[in-house]
Amino acid sequence: MSNPNDYNAGWICAIKTEYVAAPAFLDEKHEGPEYVSINDNNDYTLGKVGKHNVVISVLPYGEYGISSATGVAKEDMLHSFPNVRIGLMVGIGGGAPSPKHDIRLGDIVVSATGTEKGWCTPVRLWHDDPSNLIPRRERTENENNPAIHYGLIASANRLMKDALLRDKLAKEKNVLCFEMEAAGLMNEFPCLVIRGICDYSDTHKNKEWQGYAAMAASAFAKDLLCRIAPTMVEAEKKISDQVHEIQHALSTTGANVAQMKSKLDKDEDIKVLNWLTPIYYAAQQKCFIGMRQPGTGQWLLDSDEYQAWLKADEQILFCPGIPGTGKTIITATIIDDLYTRFRDDTSIAIAYLYCDFRRQHEQKLEHLLANLLKQLAQRLTSIPDDVKTLYKQYKDQPQQPSLDETSKVLNSLSTFYSKVFIVIDALDECQITDGCRTRFLTEIFSLRARQRASICSTSRFILEILEKFKECTSLEIRAGDADVRTYLASHMTRLPSFVQSNPNLQHEIRLQYQRLLMECLVTIDTQSDVIRLVHYTTQQYFEQTQKLWFPEAETNITKVCITYLSFSVFESGFCQTYGEFEDRLKSNKLFDYAAQNWGHHARISSIEGDEFIWDFLKSQTKISARTQAIMVAEEGDRTYSETRMTGLNITAYFGLGQSTVALLNGQHSPSLKASYGATPLYYAAVIGHQVVVKLLLDKDADPNSKEDVGGATPLYNAVENGHQEVVKLLLDKDADPNTKEDRSSATPLHNAVRTGI
Repeated sequence: MSNPNDYNAGWICAIKTEYVAAPAFLDEKHEGPEYVSINDNNDYTLGKVGKHNVVISVLPYGEYGISSATGVAKEDMLHSFPNVRIGLMVGIGGGAPSPKHDIRLGDIVVSATGTEKGWCTPVRLWHDDPSNLIPRRERTENENNPAIHYGLIASANRLMKDALLRDKLAKEKNVLCFEMEAAGLMNEFPCLVIRGICDYSDTHKNKEWQGYAAMAASAFAKDLLCRIAPTMVEAEKKISDQVHEIQHALSTTGANVAQMKSKLDKDEDIKVLNWLTPIYYAAQQKCFIGMRQPGTGQWLLDSDEYQAWLKADEQILFCPGIPGTGKTIITATIIDDLYTRFRDDTSIAIAYLYCDFRRQHEQKLEHLLANLLKQLAQRLTSIPDDVKTLYKQYKDQPQQPSLDETSKVLNSLSTFYSKVFIVIDALDECQITDGCRTRFLTEIFSLRARQRASICSTSRFILEILEKFKECTSLEIRAGDADVRTYLASHMTRLPSFVQSNPNLQHEIRLQYQRLLMECLVTIDTQSDVIRLVHYTTQQYFEQTQKLWFPEAETNITKVCITYLSFSVFESGFCQTYGEFEDRLKSNKLFDYAAQNWGHHARISSIEGDEFIWDFLKSQTKISARTQAIMVAEEGDRTYSETRMTGLNITAYFGLGQSTVALLNGQHSPSLKASYGATPLYYAAVIGHQVVVKLLLDKDADPNSKEDVGGATPLYNAVENGHQEVVKLLLDKDADPNTKEDRSSATPLHNAVRTGI
């Protein structure tokens, strides 16, 4: 028989179909439990998935819904299996397909933001009518099938069979799936909910897809467990302890009125924090620190540079390193050390960011600052009024607070602490579009100067970044011999027995690893398929000799991109739906790159002013197609309201001086607005194309024109992005430094004071 204390993962099923599917995915099946708690009448299946011992249980026959699931999990399983640390609710659910979420039978929905609690509604019936069918395209071989969706799962005590209510909740609450057990369970048995889609939550419910859906959900659950390291599970509190802590907190709370007010305040605080940004880096920190080999990185924590950074105010510690030396694990080690040292000191704040080139859509400047703001706010006992004021002002608005407003509140929150530590990993992966990285450094350096913040950052050897930190304390991260020995020693046990018994062979293996690490000239990033040179001096050398060796490279690339974008397939112009745009990207592999970068290549090529480019800019439908790719990259989301841009807007955006002259001489108006009221001068000023700004101003472009959304002027954006020469040109043409931006009421002068331009 099996010892119940050996099981750390709890798997709950609601119906027999789910309970039949779940055991099929066990790697090993164990005997039944030696004992269970008194009055526990549950049926349990025990086994192993990956390296985790799993207990599977099902609701009593004929019972389902919120209360039944709670009884099985909290009252029985947690008593009989006290060491359960992670919980899974795995089974079937009804999908809520929408234009935003292409959910189909057999797909999998995983809870990502919590569970929306119960609703009941009278069931409406319809006759089968072919006109009610909604045609959908078949998935291509390159798309996941079944697909996995992450989002809100809604629970109730009765089945959802109302298509109108389903669509209403999917639209208003962003619900992806409906089921009947998870809401009550989440309060008493914190767990991840995984649902295979077996119907569409309407009157056409049947059991035809239930078996497949249950198997799909169980397969996902197994894959998830196999990806979780046992050490991460052991680091979690027992679910029973979490429940006891919750119950103890409730039992010791004061008067009912005070309890209710506290809960309301907390709920409101959570809303405010999630409104600032839904992104949490805590999960990444937990993952990375779990990957650290104990004992490695201690050299940095013991170093004089790190100790000085800890003790003094307004310090910057820059930690560059070549790829593969463990910069991210070092970052996690520093963050862990800070929390260990200052966990109980509420006067000290710790905030951190993990930059990632794959997450650029959620790591724009405003997102990065909002995340720092969120981390500073959540360490306080209550959300400060400055943050609540921002929330009340913008919560119902389509736009977010301006950069100036966010910066002011960030500085304000810093004053609540005696010291603020900010740790940034992989600064080299922070995007450079719109000067994001430069502006971000300006903001945090300003925070350091004003609020005595201490900053630590890791990065590859990038010249631009090295220049920014040249006056700061620097400590290079290397794969040191001691760390390599520690790592290899701990992994020698994984090698075949003939290696473990041969010290000479072990020594040779260590030497080969060290030789490979030392002699590697390039690294291949498997996520982006980019080959990078290991050391920045090699990169610098190739950049210096590029024009000598490849004098026509930029011209040739420009011609290839323009020729590609001139294909007839793009004559249809702007894609109206998500599916159309994704199909265009998949069918035309070079389209995304060519649309976003042809102008950058053209600007430094030998054909910048050729008719070849002017002719290319005459087709409005092709301009519309190219613009969509640019806007998607800029905005970070899929927007399908057509963006109007003229050829002159495009040349201003890319800074094509000679092409701009040709278009202006061809009677193109320098003041013609694109979508959202953006003029050519707006694009040139915000990006910093000095030559184009001067050309447009000489043609009487209005320096005080305001965009329709936000009301920013060219001068406002030039100041905010740090383009000093552009600012001078605009001021020489009587641009008003006191014109207020509509959202924040800030002026270019305010921005200049804040950024120090």
